[in-house]
Amino acid sequence: MYNKKWICKKCGYETNKKQNYETHIGRQAACEKRLKRLNDETLCQNVANMGVSVTPECQNVANMGVSVTPECQTVAQNKATFNCMKCNKKLANKRNLERHLVVCKGFHVNSLECSICRITFLNRSAKSRHIKAGNCIPFKDDKDSRIKELEEELEEKNKQLEEERARPTTIYNTTNNYFDHSINYNNYDNLSVDHITKDDIKRLFNNCRMQYPELSEDVTRMLLKPKENQCIYLPEGQKSNICAVIKDGVEMRKPLIRVLNDLGAQTAILIRDSNVIERNKKDVVNNQFWADNRNACGLNISDIEYMTDTDKEIAQRNKNIVLDMCDGKI
Repeated sequence: MYNKKWICKKCGYETNKKQNYETHIGRQAACEKRLKRLNDETLCQNVANMGVSVTPECQNVANMGVSVTPECQTVAQNKATFNCMKCNKKLANKRNLERHLVVCKGFHVNSLECSICRITFLNRSAKSRHIKAGNCIPFKDDKDSRIKELEEELEEKNKQLEEERARPTTIYNTTNNYFDHSINYNNYDNLSVDHITKDDIKRLFNNCRMQYPELSEDVTRMLLKPKENQCIYLPEGQKSNICAVIKDGVEMRKPLIRVLNDLGAQTAILIRDSNVIERNKKDVVNNQFWADNRNACGLNISDIEYMTDTDKEIAQRNKNIVLDMCDGKI
């Protein structure tokens, strides 16, 4: 029987079917791909003849200093690229890897492994009996243990916070007299601001060059200057955690951080309500100034754990001012 061969004159492709030949010549890039593949095969064969161990991925070819096609250079890289980073499963191509990542749980699931407690069985019937019994104890890895520890720490902190809130904040002082009760003191959280004018704030603002902490410090010193406003005292000086204050004519104790926050809020509100500083500027410095002022206006006891660095700086400055006041420097 006579079998006719159809041969491509360009790349040497041959077939005994006319339909295959016509399909080949009808594809524009068919000849180029075939010639390129033949060249790659010839190159790998030549390297093998030199006594070099050549794998299908052509991993050892580059070590000989031989010019290797981009296909050979990237085979080993692609092989490593298509490994799942969660469970180290090897995938054939990028598309398979993307589909796998959607359902990957971070570990390779064995068909005979219980998905709840991760126990592996010898056969499917044993696994089925185990699941029907319903006695599984969920498997916990290091991540789950860490989450549980954090939850316990959070619960403990919440208990401490509730206990702190339940304690009375008013402790009357019957032994020490830090204040001159012949003076009609204002409440520590509602100080008089009648002696401070807009011109005073404007002058202090120009001196501090739009730095909010410095302006807050200057205004606080001015705010506490009248004797009627000197209703805050630190009994233990720099180490004080409790403040002696006047409220409704009665001397009492309050947590230091709460008193400083109230003082900082009054100072910030005074600066805000003075209307001597432009708010419609678009420059970064102006915006940051009003952001600091807004944060200080919103200070309260529930925000202590979330105080910004600027808020902490203002609180420390106010504490130093109160210390100066206690030492008679104001």
